[in-house]
Amino acid sequence: VLVNRVPGNFHITAHQSHESQNAKRTNISHIVHRLTFGEPLNRWQRRKLGYLADQHARVAPKPDAAFKGAHHRGVHHHLHVVPTRYDVTRRPFAAFQTLHHVHSVIYPLDTAPEARFAYD
Repeated sequence: VLVNRVPGNFHITAHQSHESQNAKRTNISHIVHRLTFGEPLNRWQRRKLGYLADQHARVAPKPDAAFKGAHHRGVHHHLHVVPTRYDVTRRPFAAFQTLHHVHSVIYPLDTAPEARFAYD
């Protein structure tokens, strides 16, 4: 998914087009293999970020992270995206740091839960 450089969100829901779906039994567990913002970092940039403390080098949520939903609970992700200039060598570069918060949400019994991703 490519998005503009403005706050936004996207949702992942379970739907069936030709049969009725039991919203009470929907489980929205999921794995986020990769979620990035901006241009991918090259090998040299990733190596330079490796020398920084973790809180200064978070350029993406943890890869292959699993989020377990329960019956009738959704998983909401909020990502705060911060443009950052790294002056770690003679060749400064820019990247986007991310702060990732996740929480579980109980949905009404007649509504299918969703995985929701909001970013600003």
